[in-house]
Amino acid sequence: MNNHGEIVSFLWGTADLIRDSFKRGKYQDVILPFTVLRRIDSVLEPTKDDVVDAYEQYQDELDNLDPLLQQKSGYAFYNTSKFTFPELADSKPDELRENFETYIGAFSDNMEDVLRKFDFRNTLDKLERADLLHAVAQQFASVDLHPDTLSNEEMGLVFEELIRKSDLYPKTEEGKDAERIAFGSTLSDDAHRSTHFDYQLANPPYGKDWRRDKKAVRDEAKRSTHADGSRRARPASQTASCCSSNTWSTTSNPRQRGAGAPVSS
Repeated sequence: MNNHGEIVSFLWGTADLIRDSFKRGKYQDVILPFTVLRRIDSVLEPTKDDVVDAYEQYQDELDNLDPLLQQKSGYAFYNTSKFTFPELADSKPDELRENFETYIGAFSDNMEDVLRKFDFRNTLDKLERADLLHAVAQQFASVDLHPDTLSNEEMGLVFEELIRKSDLYPKTEEGKDAERIAFGSTLSDDAHRSTHFDYQLANPPYGKDWRRDKKAVRDEAKRSTHADGSRRARPASQTASCCSSNTWSTTSNPRQRGAGAPVSS
C-alpha cells in the first residue's frame, strides 16, 4: 500500500468480515480502536525489548515505574507485555482472547484509558462470540502502520477518513420490523432453518468476504455428499437463502400469508 488512501480502504475493508455480526453503525467500534492499537504497537516496536527488560528488572524495586518506562519507550506511553501485535494475532484462536487481555492490561494507564473509552474489552467479547476475533486481528496485523511507513500527518489523515466513513452510517435504523430479522450469516448459521416459505427473494452479498463461513460451508458440503459422489438435496429454505444477505419472503403460514418479512440480515 503506497498511500494513506489505500490504507484507509484496507482498514475499512474489515467491515466485510464483521458485517454479519455488527450493524453498520457499529463498524467503527471495531475498526477505530484496532487502528489505534496497531499504530501504537508499531510506534513502540523499536524500543519494545528495552521496556520489557527494564520492567522485569525493576518491577519489584520501584514503586513508580512510569518515568523509567517512559524514558525507555521514548514516549509518554508504553507496553510491558512480551507480545507485539503481530505475535498476538498469531495466537491460537482459543488462546487469543486471554492473550489480548494480557496485552492491553500491560499498557501504561494513559493508553489503557484510551482503550477503555472505546469500550474495547466489550468489543473483544463480541468478536470472540461471533468467532471473528482471530480474523480481525490477522487483518490488522497484516497492515504496516509504522511511522517509517506512515508519517504522523498521514496517520492523522487516515484516522480522519475512518471517522468520516463511520459518520456516514447511522447509529440506529428506525422503522424496521426487527421481530423477524436474524443477525448472522446464512452460510454458516441459518437462523430460519426450521421455517418454510412459499418463495424467497434474495440479494446476494456481492463482495462479501466469506473466510468466517469457509469451514461451515465445506463441512456442509461433505455432509450433503453421498458415497457415490452425488449430492443430497438441501431443504428449500437453505437453498434459497444460502448466499443472501438481505432476504425477503412470503411465509406459508395462513395467518401471515402474503406478508413480506425480512428473514436475514
